[in-house]
Amino acid sequence: MKSRPNRPQPPRAVMARRRTQSARKVKTSISLSADLLGAVDALAGRSGRSAWIERCVRASVRRATKRQRDRHELELLNANADALNRECADVLAYQAPWEAE
Repeated sequence: MKSRPNRPQPPRAVMARRRTQSARKVKTSISLSADLLGAVDALAGRSGRSAWIERCVRASVRRATKRQRDRHELELLNANADALNRECADVLAYQAPWEAE
């Protein structure tokens, strides 16, 4: 049996696996400018800075993953456009004319 080369997992697969695992937190450190940190604190309110940043990062990852998936699907459509258009034309040839109804 052939072994598959290790490939990095796309963000969506990583996020799906994370949802099935416990919500274990990992302490990390980031550097932000003082004005940005003040704005984060003002927006976070009672939920807290870390929770607010985590929600924002999750939303950003979802958007980036969707853009990546959309780009991939568009590439597939463009690569197969001629065949898909021929198939559509063939199907339309079997469609009854409107006047027949």
